Amino acid sequence: MPRLRRVAFRVSAVFLGVVIALAASEAVLRVVVHSQATEPKQMAVDVSKTEEGMSRAHLPATPSLGNELYIGFLGDSFTYGLGVAEDKAFPKRTEMLLNQRWPRRCVVINLGVPGEDAIREWCVYDLIKDKARFDVVVQVLSPNDNDVDLYKDMYEMQEAAKRRVWISRYSLVAEVVEQSVRENILRYRMVDYMCGGATSEARERTWRILSYSIGATKRLVESDGAVYALARFPFLPTSGWSRLDEVHDRTAEMARGLGVPFLDLREAFDGNAREELHLPEEDHPSETGHARAAEALADFLISRILPNVSSSASRGARRIRSQEEVVRGIVAYYEGVLRLDPTCRSAALSLLQYRKDRPANGAGS
Repeated sequence: MPRLRRVAFRVSAVFLGVVIALAASEAVLRVVVHSQATEPKQMAVDVSKTEEGMSRAHLPATPSLGNELYIGFLGDSFTYGLGVAEDKAFPKRTEMLLNQRWPRRCVVINLGVPGEDAIREWCVYDLIKDKARFDVVVQVLSPNDNDVDLYKDMYEMQEAAKRRVWISRYSLVAEVVEQSVRENILRYRMVDYMCGGATSEARERTWRILSYSIGATKRLVESDGAVYALARFPFLPTSGWSRLDEVHDRTAEMARGLGVPFLDLREAFDGNAREELHLPEEDHPSETGHARAAEALADFLISRILPNVSSSASRGARRIRSQEEVVRGIVAYYEGVLRLDPTCRSAALSLLQYRKDRPANGAGS
């Protein structure tokens, strides 16, 4: 019996020690959380200044037939420059560098629209191309442009990040443990998302749709005699994300297959700390990140693109399409994506919305 009492005493002491440690941890965490909650949070993006959802395109009043070179940067919020001033985003910075280094005057037009993807960017360009005579169009892919399902997985991850097990509602210690586990799971899911899927079958589907979309955008640009090129932002910083290297290598392979000049921006960001390249608590580039991209893009354009560009005047007059022709082209494009893959959510929802906004044109327009 004495031995049994000693064992029971030791077990009770260990249990009591664990309870005291957990209680102390809970108290410390509550103090820390309370102190952090009283500190003002810095806004990463001032939406009132960025005009989120709008393009920063400033088009000329009439298409130029002079000696200027008109260069369009097509993309999403990375190209738009979400969170930075317009003159600090890489399109405007690239224009400044080109006009310092290239003999002909260059006018860069920012066609970036926050929230768009590579599939819908075809439509962004199609709707604006008759209003400006582009000589060069560079489509800039961002880290999540392998998403062909219009942020479906992103929304699911956001919902998963909000869910809590019952015990974490009452214990900060349990909440911290759960959050750590959840963050690791979401980290791997995010990498899968940026790769285009968690399985090889999902990734192959993504590349089929992306290749179709990039090829269609190339043909659309070249139909007006302009030069099409492609660039890709890495997920920053570039180190520590070896699985994402495959995305860049596969993009380069796709570009070669389509005969598209390609700039991989990975090298432009090597050697910089994450906080230098990113906005606070954001994955969008900071002013430093945009400056790095602009340097690489200016060098790319000067060395590989601009020497081969003919003047707009030498290409002659271009026929402006009717509204009916524009509508038919957009519907045909989305239907082409859906013939390739009927499950492509981005094309399906875009076509549905386009028809809803233009009911008079109908499906057969």
